[in-house]
Amino acid sequence: MNSVHNELTYRKQLPRVAFIAHGLLPGYFSSIRIESFLQKAKLANWQVYRKAELGKGPPKAFKWLSFPVVAPAGSGAQDIWVDFYIINRYAPEFLAAVKTGEAYQWCKSTALYAIDEAQRDGVPITIGWGAATKNATNHGKKFLDDHPGLLLCPDVSTTHGDGGTTGLAIEALGNVNIRAGESRVAIIGANGCIGDAISQAIAQHFSPREIVLVGKPDHPGKIDKLERLITLRKQVEAAALAAGKTGIRVVTEQDKSCACLDHHTDVVVVATTGMELLPEEIPNGAVVVDLTTPSACNPNHDWSGRTVILGGCGQLNNSDMLPNGFSSFVDGSPTWRNVGAAVTEDGGDGVLWGCTWDTVARAMYGCTGHIAGPKVEMAQVQESLDQFKRLGIDPQPPMTFGQPNDWREISANHKLEREKVVA
Repeated sequence: MNSVHNELTYRKQLPRVAFIAHGLLPGYFSSIRIESFLQKAKLANWQVYRKAELGKGPPKAFKWLSFPVVAPAGSGAQDIWVDFYIINRYAPEFLAAVKTGEAYQWCKSTALYAIDEAQRDGVPITIGWGAATKNATNHGKKFLDDHPGLLLCPDVSTTHGDGGTTGLAIEALGNVNIRAGESRVAIIGANGCIGDAISQAIAQHFSPREIVLVGKPDHPGKIDKLERLITLRKQVEAAALAAGKTGIRVVTEQDKSCACLDHHTDVVVVATTGMELLPEEIPNGAVVVDLTTPSACNPNHDWSGRTVILGGCGQLNNSDMLPNGFSSFVDGSPTWRNVGAAVTEDGGDGVLWGCTWDTVARAMYGCTGHIAGPKVEMAQVQESLDQFKRLGIDPQPPMTFGQPNDWREISANHKLEREKVVA
């Protein structure tokens, strides 16, 4: 029996993850890996394949990565198999299709295909929503609303995975110099799923002087976004009090162009999709933690005096858990250890997006049911962190526009730059 046959047999025996995402941006290392895979799989160059199909019906989702994850001894987890599907669009095109509803149809058909395949093989499956598929599916809620029968199917689970992204981001923020009673922290995209959770988690885990909740402006004559910000402000204040934190001022803003400048914030968390953050919107000396996919901070701008780091991804420190790397003998692709989750090739081996690791961890621990809708509960964040700890998944190494950074240097430079500003 050859190795391909063995791999196929092994895959059909294991609980399965089907993680669904799309291309990010040209030039990203993940995009380069995707093009390499398509060439290897004789699907032609992705650029040509993509352009030839534009305007000709729904894009083909293809199985980019397919690999086993082996549970470490003593972790209490189980071995699983991961299939990583890519919907054949880059982020700008995908986000445009979210508005028309077309992207939802792409997501739905991919998920239903994966579910049908798992049911034919007789294995349980966990669907994970990645990048802007969350926007297309309302964080999985619309998919479940349209397929209520899945709620009664014990072998099908779904998750948006944002508990994992939030947990990894909070751990990363612990390495930044958030000074008790002094730092002012802004969350851009506070009304979003991750931004909402990050805002409350910061109030629980840290003691900054001020938390600035920055949301999108309302349309003329509307105040619904403002009302959501006010509700979140009360929740953040309650979270701080419940954690025994006093003296934290929580304010709301709806203009990102001046919110951080007006409040002299020194830590900025970017947790929104489809927008660009400009350096002139951020005070000198600030640390910007960019959780967005694709990144909101353009490296072509002059960010001098400010430190931008990527966050929200996780790194698996036990390579034995990935005997085939992030690939499979099934399709003949190379055994990759780095698929570009941290944008560039220098992002590190064993790095995947936080929502991907969250989906993987839930499947490995046999978690069933559905985590859906634009809300992350703190219990979900803690569960993800507990599972990550047992599996050896840590926040990604700090990266600044493709260059490796060091947490100690980031913290020291942050303190030094802020002292210059104050002086």
